[in-house]
Amino acid sequence: MAEPAKHRTSHRTIRRARIIALLMPLGSVAILLGAAAATTGLSIEAFFARLASPLVVLLIILFISILFPAYMRIYYTLLLDAKGVFTASERRTYQAGKQRWEGYLLRAALVAAVLLVGIAVWVRWH
Repeated sequence: MAEPAKHRTSHRTIRRARIIALLMPLGSVAILLGAAAATTGLSIEAFFARLASPLVVLLIILFISILFPAYMRIYYTLLLDAKGVFTASERRTYQAGKQRWEGYLLRAALVAAVLLVGIAVWVRWH
């Protein structure tokens, strides 16, 4: 059997959701780094030296590991909010994708919380 025809605006909806989902984490990281650079009284060289320290790199990786699944969940939410654009099977597929990323987000948040507590204890003892 032939695949049911997609609504003609589904391509635009998917493209818009992808652009939003890609720009949100990049914007968040840019705002985070920009705010950190603006609020510290360090020179550019000292700021980048501190930014390249292992602890800061680990914290940025933890931040991104939570951001990426969160924004992928937002991507699927944006797709699912487009009513009347997708077929029922496509909606089920997107719903399954959203639930999968919600699971990833939960696991990433739990791992990040445990690592942050471990880092806090380690910094306090050393």
